[in-house]
Amino acid sequence: MNERRSSYSSEELAERLPYSINANPKPTFPELLVPPDNQAVVRFSEEHKKILKKHGYQIFSLQGASLSDLRQVDFIKTIKPPFSSDYENRHLPPTEVAFNLKTGFQDIGQFASLPLITQPNSSFFIPDKKLKLGKREIPGLKIIVANLSMYSELAFHYYQHTGLPLWTNENTCRTGYLITVTRPEKPKFNEYYCIGGQPSRDIRLSIYGFDKPVKHIDMLHRLLLVVPVKFFAL
Repeated sequence: MNERRSSYSSEELAERLPYSINANPKPTFPELLVPPDNQAVVRFSEEHKKILKKHGYQIFSLQGASLSDLRQVDFIKTIKPPFSSDYENRHLPPTEVAFNLKTGFQDIGQFASLPLITQPNSSFFIPDKKLKLGKREIPGLKIIVANLSMYSELAFHYYQHTGLPLWTNENTCRTGYLITVTRPEKPKFNEYYCIGGQPSRDIRLSIYGFDKPVKHIDMLHRLLLVVPVKFFAL
């Protein structure tokens, strides 16, 4: 009787699952080229950078790539249900973003309120024991739940920089998704989407829309980003 193999070498894995993060060599992607729009990148001030880095935040510069741009480099595997070409080609203003995977990457409880966990933005605070509330607001910074294209581009740069999946908090074996909200073509209705997948099988992003209660979505997370307030003025 033939025995079923439970594991493969990294070389065999590369043949069977060429986009697996565990393949040897690891999947690689072309440089992400975004058409210039003559907008300067919205950057953190030097003081803000010092504060963010001191509190464990990583800073990345985003080009404002569209979903179509990320499809062009094959970093997006699938989008269901599909968007119109107009929506997929929309660009954001280029900006720096910051995040802390220890404090800003949060598992979503099965009874969480979707409108609450996808709230647009809030003030940014750092711990401060000298104050009664134990925290201090930092003017000029906002915390946001980003949209699909921003998370997708950030995931691309994070993988290119670290070789790890952002949406599973760097775990290469588990399946995970980041939640966001968008209103692409139905402005009167919230459309909830999640991006991610199982990097051990395919490091490329799968993007799914859903309207089910969170308890039916496995491995769903929220990643909070910090952006300069100036980003909202564009």
